[in-house]
Parts: sequence; C-alpha cells; structure tokens
Amino acid sequence: MRAAFGEGTSTTASGFGANVFDGGGKVRTGFGLSQDLIDAEFFAIDANGSATGIGTFDATNFAGVFASDLNGVSRQDDGITLDGMFNYEDLFDQNGPFRSHRRS
Repeated sequence: MRAAFGEGTSTTASGFGANVFDGGGKVRTGFGLSQDLIDAEFFAIDANGSATGIGTFDATNFAGVFASDLNGVSRQDDGITLDGMFNYEDLFDQNGPFRSHRRS
C-alpha cells in the first residue's frame, strides 16, 4: 500500500486523514483533521526520520510550524497562540532543553 485515507476513532484522538508511504512502508507525508474540526496538521517526514509540518492544536494553544529531529525530538516551533495574543519561537538542542525562546 502506498497511500491511505480514512477516519479513525480512539480514546486519545479521532479524526480524518491521509498518509503517503515510501517503498519500505514508512509514512513520508500526511495530513489530518480532528473529528471536531478544531485541530489540523500537515507534515512531511524525511527518509532519515526528521519531520516538519504546520498545524493548529487546541490542547497546546498553538498554531504554526514545527520541526523534529530523526529521533522524534522537537527542535523548533514557531507560531502564535490560538487567541492571537502572542507569537513565539522556541529552539531546542538535541536533548530537548530550550536554547532560545522569544515571545512577543
């Protein structure tokens, strides 16, 4: 299978989405929308496992872009709060601690 589209429900997340897989069966890109139509995400995963994407996430009050390293550790996020009150940029080192945080 090289692509999938569907609807899923679980105790942690429910929604609609699609994925595209490489020849080895690994997810390479995708998008999703929560069933309540509040959260949305578009992402791409490099062959080495690093990821980047854009999204809106109500639980973390975030709308913006994000990037993670090949271990799945968040390395950067830039965006705004969902109420539009603040914008920010967070940079992390390979162990996860903040290296830079700017909020205005």
